[in-house]
Amino acid sequence: MDEIKLLFVGDYAPVNRIEHLAVSGKYDNIFNDLIPELKDVDYSVIPLECALTDETEKINKIGPSIKGRSENIEAIKYANFKLAAMANNHIMDYGVNGMKSTIAACEKAGIDY
Repeated sequence: MDEIKLLFVGDYAPVNRIEHLAVSGKYDNIFNDLIPELKDVDYSVIPLECALTDETEKINKIGPSIKGRSENIEAIKYANFKLAAMANNHIMDYGVNGMKSTIAACEKAGIDY
């Protein structure tokens, strides 16, 4: 039987400094020395801790509403992640439209969700 390498990482929220690096294409500065490990797996999962959206209308909630721009998906793709897990407490911070644009970004990049 052939070996299959799976990788699961912790929450990824491409906001603030990370978002700036992602949208400017500086992916190696985000993932640093993990890139060889990330590229050497068959299937990898990253928990996406926020919506990737241009939506501006937040839902009414207690606590911060966080989001990243949809272009952030390119950093995830570059790092060889195959699945963006969206079961978190921020995916709906910008409502259904925020979640739908996140799904559209994943589909466009060929990333499962």
